[in-house]
Order: sequence, then structure tokens, then C-alpha cells
Amino acid sequence: MHLKFIFTTICFSLLIQFSGISQFSDRDILKFIEKESDQDLMERNTVFLLSGAFHHANMIMDEFLKKDPENANFNYRRGFATFNSKADPQLAIPYLEKAITNVSRNYDMTSAREKSASVDSYFYLGRSYHKLYELDKARKYYKEFIKKADSKSFLLKDARVNLKQCDVAEQLLAFPKNYEIINLGEAVNSSYPDYSSFVSIDGNALYFTSRRVRADSSNIRFRDPGANMYKEDVYVSYKDINGEFQPAQLMPFSTPGRNDATVCVNPDERMAFLYRDEKNGGNIYFSQYENNRFGDINVLDIPGVNTDNWEPHFTISSDGRTAFFVSDRPGGFGGRDIYRVVRLPNGEWSKPMNLGPKINTEYDEDSPFLALDNKTLYFASNGSTSMGGFDIFLTVLDDDGNWSDPINLGYPMNSADDDIYYSTSADGRTGYLTSIRPDSKGEKDIYEVKNDFLGVSNIVVFRGDIKTKSGARLPEDLAFVLNCDECPTKSTIQIYPRLSDGNFITTVDKGKSYSFNITFKGKPIFSDQFDTPNTNDYTEIVRRYIVDLPTREVKEVIEKVAQQIDSPEQYREETQQVTFGQLYYQYNFDYNVTKLDLNNSKINEIFEQLAKDISQGRKNVVITINSSASRVPTTTFVTNENLAKKRAEDAKSLMKSFIDKYNLPKETKIVVQTVKVDGPAYVVGSASDTEKYRPYQYVEFKID
Repeated sequence: MHLKFIFTTICFSLLIQFSGISQFSDRDILKFIEKESDQDLMERNTVFLLSGAFHHANMIMDEFLKKDPENANFNYRRGFATFNSKADPQLAIPYLEKAITNVSRNYDMTSAREKSASVDSYFYLGRSYHKLYELDKARKYYKEFIKKADSKSFLLKDARVNLKQCDVAEQLLAFPKNYEIINLGEAVNSSYPDYSSFVSIDGNALYFTSRRVRADSSNIRFRDPGANMYKEDVYVSYKDINGEFQPAQLMPFSTPGRNDATVCVNPDERMAFLYRDEKNGGNIYFSQYENNRFGDINVLDIPGVNTDNWEPHFTISSDGRTAFFVSDRPGGFGGRDIYRVVRLPNGEWSKPMNLGPKINTEYDEDSPFLALDNKTLYFASNGSTSMGGFDIFLTVLDDDGNWSDPINLGYPMNSADDDIYYSTSADGRTGYLTSIRPDSKGEKDIYEVKNDFLGVSNIVVFRGDIKTKSGARLPEDLAFVLNCDECPTKSTIQIYPRLSDGNFITTVDKGKSYSFNITFKGKPIFSDQFDTPNTNDYTEIVRRYIVDLPTREVKEVIEKVAQQIDSPEQYREETQQVTFGQLYYQYNFDYNVTKLDLNNSKINEIFEQLAKDISQGRKNVVITINSSASRVPTTTFVTNENLAKKRAEDAKSLMKSFIDKYNLPKETKIVVQTVKVDGPAYVVGSASDTEKYRPYQYVEFKID
């Protein structure tokens, strides 16, 4: 009998009996194993399986297998949990092979005396072999499952589509495409799951989600019970001057004890869009870049995107006029569907529109990404034309607003396991996806995909960079304003350079004349123009500038280098000076704690980098401190305001010690910016709820 059927028919009482399972620790499970009867343990194991707590389910089932290692029921349970929680399908196969030696359609999942296994064993064994490309074995077990399963089994539909996927896999494996698939290595991937990446348009920044232990171990106590993994955090990795991704940095809005996952960033990277789990599914949020950092997370305010259903993904076009999102709301074609909203002439957003049956199937579609040409859409689907799990597909919007028939992008981009979250840089020749492959370092990994046939064409791109002469960070209110009087509809485009390195990029119409201003605080400080070629190729118009902010003088650095700067070497020296980014760290305290010390590894790492930056020309360093206390009452400090103030004072004292330790300039400024009390109102008796209050007990340091 299939698990979902059991869940809906006989297990509600068990779920009530063992409510709060997410509160259990490994130590609790060991106590249950020591004290509870076999029947109680079996019922508890059942609830763990049904609610996805596979790590704890396996702890219990390992005890049963010690007593009876050949028991088909025990092996089925262990194999099912392993299949759903481990990347390597080979780990589940030995258990499932034993399970199919004794299956029964009358399988009793709640009984400790049951010796037979569920017929579902055949399905999961087939899927395990499918992932390993042993397609004949996969077909054998899928067919056996279809033959023996109850007609009400929820897995029958999956088994039938998986048989079709085996045929697709066989065809695509016979004709591999010319992709170069590269694991991004230790700078991005860790020994934990890393996934849901999104690459910036210029290809120099990669945002992604990770379940790794943070460098300061501040998330060490927060795990999801299902696979015993740490909560999701968002990271970013930037390429260096040689085009190599550097060690990933934790994004400041990621909070221990909360799942925050990447979905995309807007073109100027001043807004990050996130997915957050919620009680009724999950919704899309965003964080705005202001005051030299990404701020608090807020719910996305585009009407119709978030509902009480599940909205796990969102992406916005490079021109900001179209957004796509994923939802399993009623009225779709089945599973998760892709929807679109467009910005209307009055600036408001349209109502969500389902992309229709050509894109959306009765199965799941996910992770849409629109290329820079605003008509090539990549997405993932696990339907009958996939070779197994999610595959990446491509469809193109024609001039009449119709999508082409989706194309499976083939092997080896796609595999027999899930391949999802594909995004590309501007020209479309380099992309990034999440996949599970033999060389994966920690279950899901992020891979670079290079090709010479998927690039966009018939498009002109205006791109480049602007940097400050002094090496200071760019101000947030410096912008490019482009005007095209010849365009079909007279248009003005405003683009902001990326603050970390000054890069900017936008698409422009071909065969037109553009004028533009560089503006600072809303006023023009430099004017220029360019003509775009009338070509069907992918073409870039590149401009590079250096701005002297005190005098507001702008110099162009391209082709005219010899006239405006003494030598190319001088330009390289100046542009290398300005790669100094903001250094940031937030530490979350336990209750009533106020002090950090000189041995904190993360702060030492930051000051080592700061000392290096100063040696290379970084100037005018300002260390900004923000502190916070939660609303849990404190007798030690009388008021929470006093506690927050004490944290700021201790942090300022610590910064002075670090300045001395690393022999930094004495004129280095330390500024306490905010001291606040924040977080949910205190509920009597809830002081021990650290996950609720700890995110608001912190001190943070910003170095600009």
C-alpha cells in the first residue's frame, strides 16, 4: 500500500500522538529506542517516514534491522527513507532488493509484526536503477510495480511516466550534445547541499543556496529534522580578475534558524528575491540593497504572485517588464505550473497568466529563467519528455506572443536525476544548474555548462564598468540614463552599476542612436552617445569609466586610453584598487551575552582581509556597528535597551583591540549606528525558545 494512501486513511491519530516531532534530537531518539516497545517504535517510525524525518526514521529502523536483518518490512522502510534522503541511489538498492523478496498488497505499515514489504518497493528500486542509467532493470521493476500495485496507488501515474522517461533517456544517451559540464569546486560547492543558483547577467556573480555550516558556526544548532541538515542560507561568489570564482560569502539577510533560499536577483543586483518556507506552503520575498547592504526581507508585493498555495520560484526579465513564477494553485494543468505577470503602461502589474498547456503539463514545471533577449525561456520539467526527474527545456516566444514547442536540451546537460535551476550569462553560452552527479561533493552541487550553440542572437548589449578614482565604493545614487529618440516608442532606460565592482549591462535596440548621461545624485556629470549596429549577431558595445567623485569628473577608458590615462598599466592599477568590497559580519548571541573576543575566527578573517586591502590602497575605513536585543525580559541589565547598548559598547571596544592587533591606521573610524530592541513580543514561559528570539540578539559590523 502506498504511503500517501496510508497517510490519508489511518495515520492521523499517530500524527496527533507524536506531534512536535521536529523538536526531537538524536538523543531523544536513542531514549525512545531504549525505553519504548517495538510497537510504539514502529508507530513512531511511521510518523517520521510520513512527515519526512528520514534521519530519525533510519535511527529507529537500524535497531530493528539489528534484530532481523532479512525482514522485508524493515528493509523496505530503511530503503524508502534512504532513497528519499541520500543522493546516491546505490545506498538504497541493497535494502530494496531484500524488500522485494516478500511483498504484499495487504501490507500493514503500522504493525511491528509485519514481515512483508509494500509493493512500492518495486517502484523505488526501479527509480534507483533509473538514476544509475541501468534502464533495463528500471523498466523491469516499474512494470512489476504496475502489475502488482493497488489501482488506487498514487505511484501508478509516476511509474507509467517513468517508463516513458526511460525511453527518452535511451534516445538522448545515444546522441550526446557538445556540452562541457564543470563542477564549480570548493569555492562554491561544499560537502553539504548547494543548489538553486542564479548568475548575474555579466557572469561575474553567482548567488546560491547552501545548507553548509557557517564559518562562525552560528547555525550549528539549527537543523531540519528530515535529512538532519542545517537550515538554508544564501551565499554569493564573485569572479576575480582572472575569471575564477572566489570563496562564497554569506548574504547578510540570512538568519540562523530560518530557511532562506535564492531564486534570483534583478539586473543591477540591488534587489534579491528569495523563497521562504511557510505554514501553508511557501512564498516569495525580497531584500533591497540600501545603505551599503541588503536590508531586511519583505514579502513580494506584486499582486497575485503569493497565495496560500506553494510559490517556490520567481524570476524577472533583464528589462524589468516581465516576471515568471511557479505555483501549484488550483486551476493549473497539474502539479506546479509556470505563470507570467507583465508591467502595464501605468506601471502596475497584470494579473497572473498561466503559460498554457504547451509549457505546463500534468506534471511539475519549475525554475523558469528568461534569457537576455527577453524571448528565450529556460525551465525545468519532470514530465514524460524528461530523461528522469527534472530536465532543462527551452522554448522561444515568437512575434505573435506564442511559445514554441519545448525542447529537451539533452544529455549531458540533463541526467537521469534532477537537473534544475538553470540560468545563463548575457550571451547564453555559459550557464549554471543544480544537479546530482558522480563528482558531486555534497549531494546537490552547482555545475557550469559551456556550449557553442545555445547563445542568443539578434541582440545588442551596452555594458562596461565604472570605478572611482580614489578606490572608494560607488555611491548608490550614481546611474546611467539612456535615451533613444529613434526607437519605435521613445524610451528612457535607467541602469545602476553593481556596487561591488561597478559593472553595468542592458540591452538596446539595434540600428539606433542613443544618447546617455551618467548622473550623480540625480544630476548629469557626463554625457556621451553611441550608435548600435543593425546586425543579426550578438553584439556588445563596451564602455569603461573612472569617476573622480569630489570633482565629478568622468574619464572614459576605452580606445582613448593613451589620451586620458598615462598607460594601460596605470588603468589596471586604478581599476584593481577599487575592487575592495564591503566586509560584513553578524553574530547572534545567547540570552544576556554581550561579548565577543579576539579569538573569533570570522572577525579575524575579516580584519586580515581589511589589513590586506589597506596595504593595497584602501583608504578612509569606517567600521559601523549595529546592535540589537530581543524582547525577552532581562534582570541582569534591567532593560533590553541597556542590554543592546552594552553589546554596542563591547563591540566598539573589541574593534579597537582588532585595530591594534592588525596595526591598522589610528584614524580608522568606529561608528555605532543603531542600538535597538527588536523581534516578537515576549510570551511568558517562552524564554527557552531560542529559535524565536535569537535572531534579534546580535551585533553586526560593516566595514566600508
